[in-house]
Amino acid sequence: MDVALLDRPPRAGRLDLARREADVALRYFRAEGGELVSRRVGRVAQAAYASLGYLASHPRPVQGGFLSDHDIVALDERIQTPTTEMVGDQLRGARVVVRASNTLALREAVELGLGIGSLPCCIADPSPGLRRVFPDAPLVSDDLWLVVHADVQCTGRVRALIEALDARLAAVANRLAGRVK
Repeated sequence: MDVALLDRPPRAGRLDLARREADVALRYFRAEGGELVSRRVGRVAQAAYASLGYLASHPRPVQGGFLSDHDIVALDERIQTPTTEMVGDQLRGARVVVRASNTLALREAVELGLGIGSLPCCIADPSPGLRRVFPDAPLVSDDLWLVVHADVQCTGRVRALIEALDARLAAVANRLAGRVK
C-alpha cells in the first residue's frame, strides 16, 4: 500500500477519487454525488495567529473589531475551505501582504512576522513563536470528512488505512478542536 500525505496536490485542484487518483482522502468538504462515500471524522478549529515579534511591533487588534492597518497573510484565493480566510468586514482597512499556496507556507509566513493569519490551531498552537490574536474568542471549526470510493471501502488495505485514521483522529481530537495548546 502506498500512502501519500499531501497538503495540496502537486497540480491545481484536488486529487480525484472518482478517477482513481486516490483511494482515501481527508477533506474539509463532504463529497457529493458519484460513487463516493463520506463521513465526518472530526472538527478542525481555526483562529487568527500572529508571531510574538509582530504582536510586539503592532498594536493588538480589538476582538470583534476590524484589522485596519494590520498586515494579513492568507491562502491563495483559489484555495477554498470553509474558514481558512478571515471573514468579511474584519479585513476592512487591512493589507493582504502574502498569499500562500498551502497551510504550512502560511504558518511560515506568520512565524516570520509578516502578518496575522488564520491557521488551524493544531498546526499553530505547538509553535512557540505564535500566539492567538484573540485568545478569548470562540474558535471557528470546519468539519473534517473522510472520503472513499464506494467499491474499495471494504478492501483490506483501504479498511486498514481507515481504521488507522479513525484511531489517530480519535487520539488527537482535542488537539484538532483547539482545546490542547
